[in-house]
Amino acid sequence: MLLPASAETSPLKTSVRFDVLDILKAICAVFVIIAHTSFTVAQRKHFYFSLHVDMAVPIFMIIMGFTFTLSAEKRGLSSLTDWFSKENFGPKFSRIFLPYLTALILEGIYFATQQSFSPMSRLLYLFINGGLGPGSYYVPVLVQFLLIFPLIFLFFKHSPIKCATAVLAANFLFEILCRSMNLSAEFYRISFLRYLTFILLGMILFFYREKLQNTFIPVICLLGGLIYLININY
Repeated sequence: MLLPASAETSPLKTSVRFDVLDILKAICAVFVIIAHTSFTVAQRKHFYFSLHVDMAVPIFMIIMGFTFTLSAEKRGLSSLTDWFSKENFGPKFSRIFLPYLTALILEGIYFATQQSFSPMSRLLYLFINGGLGPGSYYVPVLVQFLLIFPLIFLFFKHSPIKCATAVLAANFLFEILCRSMNLSAEFYRISFLRYLTFILLGMILFFYREKLQNTFIPVICLLGGLIYLININY
């Protein structure tokens, strides 16, 4: 059986850190800001946003797959009970939910002053949908990530190939169903399932990072991705 790298070596030290991830997150944060500026569709196409700026959230998801796997390995999590324990899940959920709830309350207060807005009738909608405005989908996606990630992580630890196959198939099937059943764009927007492959990729990069550095696989993936994006967008 092809086991993840950490299963073949000694346990991770708590001091393990990958500074390049902080650099990537900073770059992607700038890209997110740029993506929400007033560039026209023509300008976005002209400046090739699809090849860099629009990649910010997918890269964030890959980094999340990598860093949460790193955290799980450091803590030695080996079951759903470990993951959903108060010590592990509580802080992770609080870091997302408390700032989100504060922002949502402030947003509700602001829009309550608008005559066309009824906060009581739309409170549940706002809560589930992430609020109003660009990027509001991200918090609901993060909450779904916290619930689904341990299932992928434990499956991958048990059988990497079967897990990768299942995740890719689930992601592909989700895309097909969304289009064939004409599911609403709003549902697609806040669904974490569209990011499954990126989380899987982050996990693969963590467990097999040393092996991948000595192969042409990253270069092949880069070229394949460029060809795909250019073909879709241009």
